[in-house]
Amino acid sequence: MGLNLQSISKNHGTKQSLKNITFTFGTGIPGLLGSTGAGKSTLMKMLSPVEIPTIGTILFKGQDLVNQPNNLRRALRYLPRDFGISPNKNPVEFLEQADICCCSLSYNVSSAHSAL
Repeated sequence: MGLNLQSISKNHGTKQSLKNITFTFGTGIPGLLGSTGAGKSTLMKMLSPVEIPTIGTILFKGQDLVNQPNNLRRALRYLPRDFGISPNKNPVEFLEQADICCCSLSYNVSSAHSAL
């Protein structure tokens, strides 16, 4: 995948939600598990990137995510816990809104519609 976290930390006022994380993502589908308050959502917000690290660098294929955010957005498959989709939408409308909300997912909504 080419995603490297280099000594990243994130502070929210006096609270530190991530502290000095260094990690390289390999191939496959990574998952994040942890207790409430462990920093999973904060990390995903930095990878999307909705937030930026207080300290440290996130590189995707050698490019700084803060300076080149769209490169990872195109590759990332991330569905936030809550992003405001109406429960009254049909599956096609859901996919269309999810594509807008979630980092320009690479599937084709019309292909998904024909599969339904």
